[in-house]
Amino acid sequence: MPDEKRSVEGVVYLNVPNSEWDRLDQFEGEMYARQIVQVELNDGASLRAETYVVKPNFLDHLSLSDWDFSDFLRNGKASFERHYKGYQSF
Repeated sequence: MPDEKRSVEGVVYLNVPNSEWDRLDQFEGEMYARQIVQVELNDGASLRAETYVVKPNFLDHLSLSDWDFSDFLRNGKASFERHYKGYQSF
């Protein structure tokens, strides 16, 4: 969710081919909208990037705890890949 007082860590992928944006939009589904945001890189530089932001009518689907990418890689990624119905089609 956009919030000028908070930040989230993420990964910036450069040079995503235009042909892949439809695929990413399908993967993220109706719960998220793609938006342009300003991101700050580890070296202090900033750039504009596209990200997926939850739509307001889906806010009640979010967890109250912050999402932790490292924890997801350790504890959730394998389960996600097994259980997400559309994962293999991508």
